[in-house]
Amino acid sequence: MGLDGISLLEVFNVVYLGNDEIGPEKQLGKIKMEFDSGSKELYYQTKIVESNPTIKFGDTIFPTNELTGPICSLKELDMQFNLFLGAYKASLVLKFEPYRDRVWVEDRKIRSVCGTGLISVMFGCLCNATVANLKINVSGGTHVHGVVAARNSQLNNPSCTSVLFWKSSANEIEVGCDGVIPLLKSRVGVPLDSELYVDVALYVDGEIHQETISFVPQIEGEKREEILVPNKETRISVKVKWDIRRNSVYSTYRSFYGEWEDEYDSDEDSDEDSEG
Repeated sequence: MGLDGISLLEVFNVVYLGNDEIGPEKQLGKIKMEFDSGSKELYYQTKIVESNPTIKFGDTIFPTNELTGPICSLKELDMQFNLFLGAYKASLVLKFEPYRDRVWVEDRKIRSVCGTGLISVMFGCLCNATVANLKINVSGGTHVHGVVAARNSQLNNPSCTSVLFWKSSANEIEVGCDGVIPLLKSRVGVPLDSELYVDVALYVDGEIHQETISFVPQIEGEKREEILVPNKETRISVKVKWDIRRNSVYSTYRSFYGEWEDEYDSDEDSDEDSEG
């Protein structure tokens, strides 16, 4: 592929803009993505999870499956929405062409069946892009909550920020012996002529650690950055492995040169990395 990246479609954010609060008992539903080589479920909830936080105005509807990496260029993407006990139903068909010279962003709205609520879906298409495979490691601590998000310098719109990790104090996690925290989304597309920013705001055992780390995109390779914290017992590291091989993303894709590649599926993690 030389120095050229690929064209990637990102589903950035699904944001609830209704006035009614959506408690755990109303969060049943699904968001299904359909494309030429199959389908993926972005959000799928058939059982009430009492520990889920209530969704309020302006909150992101987080994926329930870690299947939300970038998608290589498609001619068409169909997203089926049936959310919150059928309160929001819609089919959004997105048709696009890859752009060499700019980032394309589109915001679609879904109105509730009763007409009083709204959901915003923000899409983005990145040209000449690479894929960042991210891993966040927390050592020297036991209980973690907070937010980790990724964005790139070409997209300043907050709606285009990809939330990688979000846990409230009531839903904090226990870090395992390997120190790796589970991510909602571990792969993000990044244009090669931009910068990747990873915003970290994590509470580790009650102490806040906050910093923004920047990375220069590459076709391949990896880099690790560590957050310096007052408590020397605690270490937070962000590792990025750059990879635009076809198993870094899912779906059959078409290159800029019109050559069709074989079909594949990315359910199996392609990251063969070892710490060090």
